[in-house]
Amino acid sequence: MSEPKTPPMTLSKFRELRGKFFTIRQEAVEPCGHPMGVQDEPQFSNCQHCWYAYFSQHTELVLMVGKLMALENGVNTVTRARGKKFVKMFQRFVKTLERLKEVTYDTERTEDDVSGSGGSPFGQTIRRNDIPTPGEPSEQTGSEHSDQPTVIRP
Repeated sequence: MSEPKTPPMTLSKFRELRGKFFTIRQEAVEPCGHPMGVQDEPQFSNCQHCWYAYFSQHTELVLMVGKLMALENGVNTVTRARGKKFVKMFQRFVKTLERLKEVTYDTERTEDDVSGSGGSPFGQTIRRNDIPTPGEPSEQTGSEHSDQPTVIRP
C-alpha cells in the first residue's frame, strides 16, 4: 500500500497552522482591559490594575521580594535588580493588601458588635478571610462592582 500524499504547504495553510499552534493569546485584566502575559511584567508599566494582577499571580515572587526588602539594604538591592517602577508598584501592592486586611478586620469587629445586639440590620454576614491572599482565587460574584483587578480569559 502506498502512503497517502499530503497536500503541499501553502502560505495560507502555514499562517493558519502558525495561528493555531504558535500564537500566544494573552488574557486581559478586567478593570483596564490591558493584555497580561503569564510570565512577563505588565506592558503598561503605569497601570496599577495590571501590577496588582501581576503580583497576585506571582506569589513566590512576592514572598521573595518581601523577604529581600525586609533586609537592611534590601530596597536598594531590589531596585538594582528590578528597577524603580517595580519597587514602587510592589510597595503599593503591599500597602493595598494591608489596607484590605484592616478594612476586613474593622468590618468584622463592627459586625460582631451589631450581631451581639440582635443580628445584622442589613441581612449580610461577613466571613473571616474574605480577602484572598496573593495567588488565591477570589470568591467574588459581582465583578462589576469589584475594585480588585482580576484576570479574565477570552
